[in-house]
Amino acid sequence: QVTSAVLDALRQERHSQLLSLSLGSCSHTIQTRTIFELLKNLRNLEHLNLQFLNNVTDGSLREETLMSLLPDTLKSINLSGARRLHMYSVEVMTTMNHVLSRLEETENARINRGDAGLQRQDLHSIFREAPQFRIKTEHLVLNGTGHPGPGMLPGSLATFSLGRCLREVHLGGCENVSDWEITALAVNCGNTLTCFQMRAGSIGDSALVALAEYGKVLAEVDISTCLNVGDKGIIALCQPRAVSESEANGEDEQTVVAPSKRRRLASRLPLNVLRVDNLPKLTDKSVEAISRLESLFVLDLHGCPGITPSAVFRAIRMLPRLIEVNAKEIATETRSLSSLLREDTKIAPSLRIVNQRVFVRKGAALDAITATSTSHRRHQDCCTVMSQSQRLTAAVPLQTMYHCVDCQLIPQLDRGICSCCVTRCHKGHKVFLGSYTRFYCDCPSGLCPANVCQAIDPWHSTEDGISVVTT
Repeated sequence: QVTSAVLDALRQERHSQLLSLSLGSCSHTIQTRTIFELLKNLRNLEHLNLQFLNNVTDGSLREETLMSLLPDTLKSINLSGARRLHMYSVEVMTTMNHVLSRLEETENARINRGDAGLQRQDLHSIFREAPQFRIKTEHLVLNGTGHPGPGMLPGSLATFSLGRCLREVHLGGCENVSDWEITALAVNCGNTLTCFQMRAGSIGDSALVALAEYGKVLAEVDISTCLNVGDKGIIALCQPRAVSESEANGEDEQTVVAPSKRRRLASRLPLNVLRVDNLPKLTDKSVEAISRLESLFVLDLHGCPGITPSAVFRAIRMLPRLIEVNAKEIATETRSLSSLLREDTKIAPSLRIVNQRVFVRKGAALDAITATSTSHRRHQDCCTVMSQSQRLTAAVPLQTMYHCVDCQLIPQLDRGICSCCVTRCHKGHKVFLGSYTRFYCDCPSGLCPANVCQAIDPWHSTEDGISVVTT
């Protein structure tokens, strides 16, 4: 029911200091010109949501485009499902021209010297030399932007990455985004990128190798149904990488490091969530590599026919903090994953969800009422992630959602926290009440480096079973 009169009112001078504007799915009648006029007036916006506005286009390169009108202050952009937006702009084309010309120059120089073709370090230097983008976005959601159709203009993601501060990137269904743009993202935003989601994309192993090489704080990866990804990319994400002692201590890479500090150390990405379902090229080699990610909370291997239950079982035994695993529709063996897990007493007590069902250990009480009440007592002082599936289904109960301003767990970024984490992890922060809805808590996901969830792993073993540790 949003009409032009409502949007005209927002263009008044008294609204020029507006920080957040969400018109997502509001109306199919909102036109391009209306959005352009709003953006011209609202120059202090930090959060913009235009998802599923199907009548909004890029505009004209000869006059003005949506990209050129985006305020410099934007921290969060959501253009998901805007099928007529393709991110055409002079800025994107300038980035493409710079990268292509530098690639050609570098390749010709190597050929003239008799060297091999382009190397990874060449891409690194090219992206580092590119001019910084004026918009320093932290949260970018482009799921299905420009589809069905030609998709986004190649170079769009690379342009946003030149702001060099992206923290979360969501690119589901963006088939036009190729490996070189993910490499640009990794090079430019490796120090800040914590969440990378690209379901049903066309990227391959080289993109994941770049994320593993340049990423430092990557906590959540979802590359489900990226059919070109194989064992090489997954192994790269999981294996230790060499870091300097100064980098490990958080020092600036550009500073001069004394020879005594140039020793190389081994470090793995701090992955908490890894979703690699429906990847037909994966084998047990990938599962073996994943088993070394001791920080992992959620693992999704659903629909990977090259993976066996026994390999998943061995991996689960080596993951001390795993809460949920989904290994449906993998290779078949004599014994299923659930039966292997139920009979093993060494499985980490944190494991709660197996194949989207509550995991019942051997010897557990079968009385549903007793089990429910016991579970409630055990979980009342724990983050709700411990007792819930990470999938928003009817099995996830309705609960009160809170938001923390200090940790950027706010509605504009589609983030919220449970009541337990409000009192245990965000005490003294700027917290406000949200809605009563189905959600899973974002406190333990590792997306805010300044805050570590204190309620995610409060378990220890006693003679009587599992009990809560009071901290």
